[in-house]
Amino acid sequence: MPPEMRRAVEGWASNQDDKPSLSEALRRLVERGLMAARTDAQVELRASALKRALSSEPAKASTRAQPRRSAKNDRT
Repeated sequence: MPPEMRRAVEGWASNQDDKPSLSEALRRLVERGLMAARTDAQVELRASALKRALSSEPAKASTRAQPRRSAKNDRT
């Protein structure tokens, strides 16, 4: 591990209430990174679904906006 990264991890560990060891600090930081990546992926999936839903709304709205023909006009 590069010395600057080790110092950063040790600094993070020293700011924790329980002062974890270097290996425990690394485990926690990796766990946080993995959870953040998972959360980011979930947010992206939700955003994609929302974009798809919003992009289909104008098409539905324009379909509803067309005037309806009455049955009387079809009988002529």
